[in-house]
Amino acid sequence: PQASGFRRSSDAAFFARMDAELAAEPRANFFLATDCAATEERFRERYGVAVMVNRDKRFVPSVRGRPKDNQRDAVIDMFALARTRKILGNNASSFSRMAADIGGIEYQRVLED
Repeated sequence: PQASGFRRSSDAAFFARMDAELAAEPRANFFLATDCAATEERFRERYGVAVMVNRDKRFVPSVRGRPKDNQRDAVIDMFALARTRKILGNNASSFSRMAADIGGIEYQRVLED
């Protein structure tokens, strides 16, 4: 098997994990924190009302080495995640891990098989 440091956290891996969560608890819902509008749309299309998002968030392009104009939106997402029961996070995401630490909640990395 591939070392976890090199395994991806693809949309397909998240779909599989979220599908499993919903199979175990059909009333489960998810707060999605992403900086990609297309990703948000894919998840909202697939899961409908089971996916909650910060509807006021602005999506702005990332420019290496420069601050983003929507840092306030990112902080809102982080504290919303911190209020959930569990975080399903991206393999390389310090953002998700920090939200879990702030909220004192379980953090699970989502990785491709």
